[in-house]
Amino acid sequence: MPSTMKNIIQCAVNNALNRNVKWMDTTILIYALSRSDSEARRILSGGGIDYKNAYRYLKRFDNEPLGEGEKPQFTPMALRLVEYANSPLALLRAIQRTDCEGNQILKEHRIWPPEHEPSNGQVECTAETGYFLSAHPTFSYGNLKA
Repeated sequence: MPSTMKNIIQCAVNNALNRNVKWMDTTILIYALSRSDSEARRILSGGGIDYKNAYRYLKRFDNEPLGEGEKPQFTPMALRLVEYANSPLALLRAIQRTDCEGNQILKEHRIWPPEHEPSNGQVECTAETGYFLSAHPTFSYGNLKA
């Protein structure tokens, strides 16, 4: 069953309640994305962030305990990201484009936004060039087409 933004938000709220913390920031969103069944989770796990690793990162955010009768709240930045994201993947991409703790975690794992990742065409071209160069060890690099 694919995850929706409602599932991601509910996971973040449940985590904040279980940890008895007031503020939900982008690290909690990374944790919720790592627990989802989405393309965002596959990107995170491909970079080495599973839900156990993501849970450890929650300790990096200095948080306040929940007061009597209080409910967890998103930080202003996390709230803005959640309001405008229409899917888990859009949320992950928004985190990648924001100066926040969640983005620092992603950078530590070398999970870059798409514009910093090679395109399929670039990967295919590199693979073809590598094969061609290995097949012809006397090939001149000056003859490569840009």
